[in-house]
Amino acid sequence: STCNKIPSQKREQILEGERYNIADLEKGVCYTVMAKITQDASICDKIKTQFNKNECYKELGIIKDDVLLCNKIKGETGQARIGRGHCYAHVAGVKQDISLCEEVEDPLVKYECYTSVAESKQDISICEKISYQREFTGFGEEQDKLTVLSQKNWCYTKVAESTKDISVCENIKIQKDKDVCYNNMAVVKRDIAICEMIQDQAKKERCIGVIPNPDITFCDKLQDQYTKDKCYAELDATKKEINICDKIKDQSYKDNCYIDIAA
Repeated sequence: STCNKIPSQKREQILEGERYNIADLEKGVCYTVMAKITQDASICDKIKTQFNKNECYKELGIIKDDVLLCNKIKGETGQARIGRGHCYAHVAGVKQDISLCEEVEDPLVKYECYTSVAESKQDISICEKISYQREFTGFGEEQDKLTVLSQKNWCYTKVAESTKDISVCENIKIQKDKDVCYNNMAVVKRDIAICEMIQDQAKKERCIGVIPNPDITFCDKLQDQYTKDKCYAELDATKKEINICDKIKDQSYKDNCYIDIAA
C-alpha cells in the first residue's frame, strides 16, 4: 500500500513516555488518513504504534458513531483516556445514551459528554449532572469549581440553542457566560433584538454586527464605527438609501453600499 512505501529510519520520538520509531508514526498517520477516507476501521488494525492506533479508532468511532471502535482505544495514557472519552461523548450525543458518559474517565470530557447528550435530548436536567466532585486540574479547588460552573453554563447554552428557548439562558448566573448564551441565541434565531440583552457593550455590538439584515435603528445605536459601518452595509438593499451610505466611513463598505442601491 501507499503507506508501506514510507522509508524506514532509525530516528525515534518519545510520546507520553513511550519510544516510537518515527517512520512507524508516519505510517500510522498515513493509515489513519486512509481509514477516514474509506471509513474502513480494519485499516486501523495495520498500525504498529499504539499511539496512532488509538487515534485511528477514535477518528473512525466518531465518523461511524460506533462505540465498539471507542472500546478498541487501549491504554491509560492521557491520549488514550481523553481520546476514548471524546469518542464516547460523541456517540453518546448521537445515540442520546447518557450511560456512555459514565465510561468517560477524564472529568472535563465527562462534562462534555453530558453536554452533548443534554443538547441532543433537549433536556436541561442533564446539565445538573455537571457538578464539582474533586480537584482535577492541579490549579486548586477554587479554579476547578469555576471550570465546572463554566462547563455547566455551556451546557445550558447548548440546550438553549437546540430548543431555541432563550429562557434557558436565565439559568446562567455568571454574566459573561449569559452574554455568550444570548449571543448564540441571537444568531440561532436571527433576532437582533436579543443582542440588546447582552450586558457587555463590545460583545453586544459584535452580536449586532453578525446578524443578517439588521434594522437601521439598531445600526444607529452602535458606538464602534467599524461595527456600525458593517451594520449599515448589511442592511437589506430595499432598506438602503444614499444618506445611509453617506454615514459609512469605511470606503470599501461605502462603495458596496452605493453599488447595492444602484443595482
